[in-house]
Amino acid sequence: RRSPQKSTRRQTMSGAAAEAGGSRLDRLIKLIDTGSTPDARREAAKQIGELAASHAGQLPNLLRRIRAHLRSKKWDTRVAASATMSEIASRLTHPTIASLEAEQGEGAARSSDAQSGAAENAFTASDALDLTFEKFDVERVLAKAGILLSSSGVGWHLEHGPGTKAERLAEAKASLKRRLGMELGPEAGAMMDENMKMSDLVKDEDLLDDDGARVEVKEKVAVGDSAAEAVDGLTGDVDYSHLSARELNKLKRKAKRALREGLAPGDFKRTKKDEDEARAERERAEAEEDDEEQAEVAAGGWPLARTCEALAYMMFSEGWEERHGAAAALREVLRHQAASAAVWAPPPGVKLEPGTIEQAREANARWLEDMCVRLLCILALDRFGDFAGDGAVAPVRETSAQALGAALLPLSPEAVDAVVSCTLTLLSRPEWEVRHSALLGLKYILAAKSELALDLLPAALPAATKALIDADDDVRGAAAESLLPAAEHLPSHPQFNELLSSLWGLLTELDDLSPSAVPVMKLIAKLYALETTRAKSSVQLAEVVPRLWPFAAHPIASVRLAVWQTLSRLLAVEPNSTAELWVQEACAPAMRHAMQGALLDEDTASAEAARDAWTALLRTVPIAIIEASFMVHGGKWFELSTTVVAARPEGNLIFVSQPPSVKGEIRAVAKDWPGAPPGGARGGGEGKYPTG
Repeated sequence: RRSPQKSTRRQTMSGAAAEAGGSRLDRLIKLIDTGSTPDARREAAKQIGELAASHAGQLPNLLRRIRAHLRSKKWDTRVAASATMSEIASRLTHPTIASLEAEQGEGAARSSDAQSGAAENAFTASDALDLTFEKFDVERVLAKAGILLSSSGVGWHLEHGPGTKAERLAEAKASLKRRLGMELGPEAGAMMDENMKMSDLVKDEDLLDDDGARVEVKEKVAVGDSAAEAVDGLTGDVDYSHLSARELNKLKRKAKRALREGLAPGDFKRTKKDEDEARAERERAEAEEDDEEQAEVAAGGWPLARTCEALAYMMFSEGWEERHGAAAALREVLRHQAASAAVWAPPPGVKLEPGTIEQAREANARWLEDMCVRLLCILALDRFGDFAGDGAVAPVRETSAQALGAALLPLSPEAVDAVVSCTLTLLSRPEWEVRHSALLGLKYILAAKSELALDLLPAALPAATKALIDADDDVRGAAAESLLPAAEHLPSHPQFNELLSSLWGLLTELDDLSPSAVPVMKLIAKLYALETTRAKSSVQLAEVVPRLWPFAAHPIASVRLAVWQTLSRLLAVEPNSTAELWVQEACAPAMRHAMQGALLDEDTASAEAARDAWTALLRTVPIAIIEASFMVHGGKWFELSTTVVAARPEGNLIFVSQPPSVKGEIRAVAKDWPGAPPGGARGGGEGKYPTG
């Protein structure tokens, strides 16, 4: 362990570097937050990773500074901080179970006296990370734990606070279990009651000093027999139902500080000298913790252990930004270091003691299991969603699902089965956000464990097929996306034709506000690229392909792009396209829509895809059918192609196919174009084809 003089010298040098404009590392860390472009931030992250690899002694302090950026309110800063974690983790070399076995030799890791001769300094998994599937009931968590929204004004900070790092971890562990309903009754973690008073917020244990003794409260505070009465003596018997959750928690912290310091509620002003002393004390404590962490690493501990402990509790912060930053960082750590997580290995040159590998294997499995349980809790409890785009975006749940998929890679099949079981349980819940989370998790589970897809599909496919007819459009889209990683295994399932019929049938139920059309058509295109689909499918393409045409004029560019990609895929994989009835019947409407898209679509990618589909039609369809279509519609195509740029085309030149039957809201597109004739060709637009 480093001496206090060295820690003080390091602080002094850091202060001198800051006064001189900062070191190179300081400037790079600053770029994570202030970089003008994403490329600049990524380059800063890359260089920080290189510096971390060449200066391992500074890693604890560096990781602490990166964790601070993971709490940023700015999206780009959190993304850059997680990219920095990825660069650090990818360059970090720490032994895995396989490398330890190779070092010890074949069979040496499983000697009969392995447990009795284990090294005394072998790594033991932290008591702060001890959640297991055996004690985990996701239904109970949903029933008793409080949901996580955008923010309630309360931060989940493990970096600072009274007590040592171990004490704060233990407190955070107990608090988290209470919030998840794993130790207390149904009231644990519940949302604040509207009639809750201050006495409900502070309990006796909140007034205990570090040594377990109760804090003495001065006479100017009316003290009763309990912490609740003491707080009521400060705040008065007042009804706080009119206050928000954020205001209630602010008042709670203020009252607790008054009780601890023996102050009246108004005596909270601190001088600049007090603030400087507190800052210096905090820096000394941080330096000591960094020295302890460095000593653990030098003894053979995993360098990212303490960072991941902090992130594991940061994931349950009330602010969605902190949850997102923690999940993003854990995702990157798990991608590169899952096999090394919690593994203790002796320093170079030190021989492995008997039993070390078995303990390392157990610690790694326990650590990954704990992380999976936490990530499942986030999928179950997070409710934050952003509806700024075409559909619901759930950054916390999406990132947590990605981290869950990365954590599964080294897990045993039994643990994977437990994760899948919990995910399917979430899929049956009435809350649409929970079902949406379950499908996100299922997608990344199938992507991470593709070799187990055949074993997982019997339970997963029926649930995903049922989700395709969900009342919520975002759930339907997530259901289609969840099956994309396992598309090649779907035709072998007995319920494959039911799935295919549901996908095509869903196109008749989607309106112009439904972004789920994109994943649905992507899954259709990917399935029809497989020969087994064409061999086992009972769906007649001549009946279902016309369901694509109404989406050719969809207001969302990604939907129009999916239409042309799906059509091109169907034409490319059909072995006898010229003889197929659906190709001949689809020629005329497909060419009309493709011509419009190629000429008028403002989205570059969609316009190019329409041109590719047009070219595929010319190569595939018999020339006689193309001539017949050109004789009927060629004149309008010439008029359409001569429309002046930025001018509005004539309404009678625009062709929009009307869906045969839909259950959603349909736009009256004909009203947007003057003089549109009745029937199949009618006005359209709404921003899709406004310019020539």
